Amino acid sequence: MKKNILVIGMLLSAAFPLGAVWQPLDSKVIETRDNERGCMVFPTMEYSWAYNAHDNNKNQQGLDKLLFGQVITLGNLFLPSKLANEGKLKSTAGGAADNYYQDAYLGTLANTELNIDAEQQQYRFAVNGAWTFNKELEGQHVLWTCGFHLPIEYYEHTMNMTLSKIDIGTSARYTGEVTSDSVGGHPEFLQRYADAWDFFSDEVLLARGLLLDQHQRSFGIGSVKLYSMLDWKNFANYKSIDAVQLAFVLGLPSSTNPDGNTIWQIERGSSNTVQMGAQAHLAFNMGECCNAYFTVSAMGHAASNVKQRVPKKMTGAIAERLNEDVEIAFFGHGTTGTKLGSALYLSAAIDEYDTVIPFFAQSNILTRRHLGAKINATFGVKADAGPFVFDAWYTLYYKQKDSAKVHPDAPAGTYNIDLTTERTNETRNTFGWSSTYGLQEGATLSIGTQHVFKAQNSPQYHTVFITFGSTF
Repeated sequence: MKKNILVIGMLLSAAFPLGAVWQPLDSKVIETRDNERGCMVFPTMEYSWAYNAHDNNKNQQGLDKLLFGQVITLGNLFLPSKLANEGKLKSTAGGAADNYYQDAYLGTLANTELNIDAEQQQYRFAVNGAWTFNKELEGQHVLWTCGFHLPIEYYEHTMNMTLSKIDIGTSARYTGEVTSDSVGGHPEFLQRYADAWDFFSDEVLLARGLLLDQHQRSFGIGSVKLYSMLDWKNFANYKSIDAVQLAFVLGLPSSTNPDGNTIWQIERGSSNTVQMGAQAHLAFNMGECCNAYFTVSAMGHAASNVKQRVPKKMTGAIAERLNEDVEIAFFGHGTTGTKLGSALYLSAAIDEYDTVIPFFAQSNILTRRHLGAKINATFGVKADAGPFVFDAWYTLYYKQKDSAKVHPDAPAGTYNIDLTTERTNETRNTFGWSSTYGLQEGATLSIGTQHVFKAQNSPQYHTVFITFGSTF
């Protein structure tokens, strides 16, 4: 008869998580000590970081390219600037003098680039607890474990943003008479804005209620998991079998929902959705001092209601004046009495979305989002060498593409909801290793690292960790 086993662990880790929810692999959740009554895993300090990523073609790039999908220009996130650059939005010749050149600086600013140096980090402090005991089944002993995983997480998103290729027009100034020579926009622009960043802050971010937090932080509970596991190794007729385990895992919705107002907002844990899945584990010995193991797990997410920025289609007819209602649709507010002014009209019919980058969309609506299922497959080898145990493993991680639809309660309109799920399918190839040293009376000290070396639509995570444990 095997002993009952009590497993209580505490883990501290660090890592990184968009429309897509990008995060490092979970720390080990299911843990047993077959030949010991119990064990304690004291705070494990684990640090992960990512500032590079792999695109859909598995090429390495900056993390910002994965987040936003392209080079960001003012024209592709702010429709009035794009239209002015294409000659579809003009200044009214009969308005106030200081409104004649809006189309000039709006158009020339379209090619302004937003350069973002992005980095992701996450710290996780988790408490693990489990109770393992034997259950009689057909005359054989089955090891049964029930437990929980309670992580406390701290995230950081860093975005250092600068503007480049800025052009606000020529230095010609309005002289009181509209002539063919009174073109440009430079003086008129500077009457309203200190610089291009002031324009971007007022007319794009503030007008749309967007927050660009260049050093965003979030602290709280991550994805709480409960599990129940059976080990059938005593049913195996092979002495080389060390474990034949199957577990059911339930993830609780424990994190807050995004509000859609923060660019690249942090979403902790399961992003407040229920998770359900299973894990299978097989371990066998390959000799007196070498063991191999294979683990596969799959987790699915329930659908949830989430506020998201979603591009909305804008339409307009030739010579249509941007009155107060139309201005609100295009700019996020009525332009009368604001820095932008109010003397604009359409010189061509339009039928296009307000942005191609969802983070900057004018509309913040309720959506029904279903995060894609996740599958992990790990193969590893452990080797004993005196007081040391060396462990090396390879993990293949796959995540299905998310799906989303506009919630029935969202305002009427034509939305490009599919744009919010681009680049949410993901694969990662990860290699890790650890070295554990046996101290006195069952205590152990472990160090190791884990690295993503090839991926698709994923940050390139790197992790280092150190762990102290004790058995009893």
